[in-house]
Amino acid sequence: METFLSTDPTLSVIPFTYGKKAGCLSTCGCLSPFLVLRGIVIVSQIGSPSYHLAKHVAGVLQTLVGKTTSFVKDSRHFIDIVKTIKLEPEEIMVSFDVESLFTNVPLRECLGIVKTKLVENGHPEGYVTLLEHCLEGNYFLYHGQFYLQVDGVAMGSPVAPVIANIWMEHFEELALRSGPPVITLWKRYVDDVFCILRGSSDTVEQFVDHLNSIHPKVKFTFEMESDRSLPFLDVKLKAKPDGTLAHSVYRKPTHTDRYLQASSHHHPRHLQSVVTSLVNRARDLCDSEHLDKELAHVQKVLRKNGYLQTIPRKTKKGERHPQVDRQPAFLPYVKGITDKVGSVLRKVSIKTVYTPLSKVASLLRSPKDVIPYQSPGVYKIDCSCGSAYIGQTKRSVQERIY
Repeated sequence: METFLSTDPTLSVIPFTYGKKAGCLSTCGCLSPFLVLRGIVIVSQIGSPSYHLAKHVAGVLQTLVGKTTSFVKDSRHFIDIVKTIKLEPEEIMVSFDVESLFTNVPLRECLGIVKTKLVENGHPEGYVTLLEHCLEGNYFLYHGQFYLQVDGVAMGSPVAPVIANIWMEHFEELALRSGPPVITLWKRYVDDVFCILRGSSDTVEQFVDHLNSIHPKVKFTFEMESDRSLPFLDVKLKAKPDGTLAHSVYRKPTHTDRYLQASSHHHPRHLQSVVTSLVNRARDLCDSEHLDKELAHVQKVLRKNGYLQTIPRKTKKGERHPQVDRQPAFLPYVKGITDKVGSVLRKVSIKTVYTPLSKVASLLRSPKDVIPYQSPGVYKIDCSCGSAYIGQTKRSVQERIY
């Protein structure tokens, strides 16, 4: 019963997208009776009629992916893979990237693939109908005009990542089976592929041509190693003389090393998370040869952002005392006031989540379409007798009145 209740389209709102005027966008598969939008469109579907249904379907489909040998969960999983690799002199490291994967997933073909996977894994075929409803109803509002996405998956839909993964698993199986036998390693994180192949730069270009010939909507770009070094995700790989791969943290040239300032009015827990995340990433992604250099860089960056403490030593995680599962309290952070309230709540096993008093979003004009009566507020209903009823609602005014 809970499953059915979670898919109930209550409190639904119109999906909307972000951006400038329609004429400023450049490429997409969106269509309306009057206009065509072209560009990578990000749609907010939270609260839309099919949002809860899409989340439920995505949860079921998620069990179907990640079982291939090419699967990469995250950067830390990739490091575990890298530690077992030994590069031969005749082998080249290459990274491939799919151009605009989400908006180029062919829906009809993908639905057939999903149906096959559902049957193979003992799930009801009816999920295909539910998925079709979620995918083919991708309408959204943009500057007062309604559009319908006629192909591809909407960036912002709960089912988009898992559908893109299912399609890529099918695509790579076909590509590796039908391509020249030059691949010695193929590892993929969604639309980013780390590959090792035997041959020269000409071999790489020939294999890219093969990838781009498989489906008219799926096109790859590539980057070859330079000086036996190649970045992938946020990891930089460097081949050693013995063929093993050194690994360290990779930052793009545009990275500014700017983080949450230590002097900003945030709870100490939030400020400490900046230190912890940078230090943990260094320790997880760097080998012993590069760790000290990365930690020195982290220390320099932290001081630049106002953090004066030294980098904490790595300690073993202790056992956590069992706590009562209770609803957390959300409080705006006011130094010396709400943090003391949080200390009191902690004594009775109530977790406190602190939120900033103000955010940048509250100071800037929203790029979203303003839809009348879609937010909570005060309303007035006039009566034919001349009187009026004034009320306040925590639901949307539209739902309360209509």
